Amino acid sequence: MKTSPLCNVGAVLAGGAVGGALLSLEWTLAVFVEALLRGASPRELALLMVMPLLVGFYALPGFILAMGVLGWPVWALLHAIGFRSQRVAIVAGATGALIASIVLMAGLNGWSMIGLIWLVLPGAAASWTVWRLAYRQAVRPPPARPS
Repeated sequence: MKTSPLCNVGAVLAGGAVGGALLSLEWTLAVFVEALLRGASPRELALLMVMPLLVGFYALPGFILAMGVLGWPVWALLHAIGFRSQRVAIVAGATGALIASIVLMAGLNGWSMIGLIWLVLPGAAASWTVWRLAYRQAVRPPPARPS
């Protein structure tokens, strides 16, 4: 299969968008559940509906930037040494996101187990998206019946 990390800008952008959107969804869900558990008013819960837009405003560009700066070189290296499977992509994305969360938490001086795993799912989903777009087989229609 002929593909190159250098030719798949769209795959990296799409992967970053998927990761950022999933991070926004995770964050919104966590805040919403916390508000429900503490007995927030219906008005406050209604205001939380705009949370995905607010979080996404930062999460989408941040994840796209991280995919371009960190994910792309890792992908190019893995591609060059022949590691191109779906499993490798998912593990690499989850591991990269875990490392990024450790670095972020060290910079913010706040450690928690939830904080460590917060980015793992979006990282895995982002790298799976890149793998899917870059390495998918072209869908071909079945051959026509001979007449």
